[in-house]
Amino acid sequence: MVLCVTIGGVYAAWTYTNPAADITDQRIEQLITISTATEQGAAGTYAIETNVTGMSIEQLGTNDQDKDFHTAALEYTTNDDAAPYVKFTLKLQENTGSDIFNTLTSKYSIEVVDVASAYDNPNDNPDEGPKDIFVDIKTGETVITWEYDSVNDIYHFTVQLENEIALNDFVLASKPEHTAFTTALGRPVLEVKITDGTTPQG
Repeated sequence: MVLCVTIGGVYAAWTYTNPAADITDQRIEQLITISTATEQGAAGTYAIETNVTGMSIEQLGTNDQDKDFHTAALEYTTNDDAAPYVKFTLKLQENTGSDIFNTLTSKYSIEVVDVASAYDNPNDNPDEGPKDIFVDIKTGETVITWEYDSVNDIYHFTVQLENEIALNDFVLASKPEHTAFTTALGRPVLEVKITDGTTPQG
């Protein structure tokens, strides 16, 4: 599963004072994906579900005097009222018993990829230097502990996205800073993987 991350979007636009009366450029992106493949003879089938339909970086827009109005915040758009999640499922083939778990280890990873570069925020301490835009709260692959749904005869495991990735602390106090941040952001993608660690054959 892959999902685009944009700056600005469904929430209120980033707002700045504009003495030059410049009309701000706009752009949109649509991710192009390829459908998944299956292999005959496998012990089961993995699937990934999510309630997230979009991700964007928005201004916090707070009235709290202790927080800057232009603090960057990671926002999720979902298709329900639940917190953003990713659900992994495993459907075993018929006649495949639960003893398959004696040899099968399922692992998942969630990360933001294709960020152009780290961002050097002029509002930070000059000695800090550029910082990664995203923070991977969990790094590498994590072993899945499956739960069994006897009604649907399927195994499942759900993670909350807010526990997986986060945005570093940035204040984009001016339009030039917003532009520089957008350049450093590049075209990031939230990449979600699940694997049994076996290399496909054939």
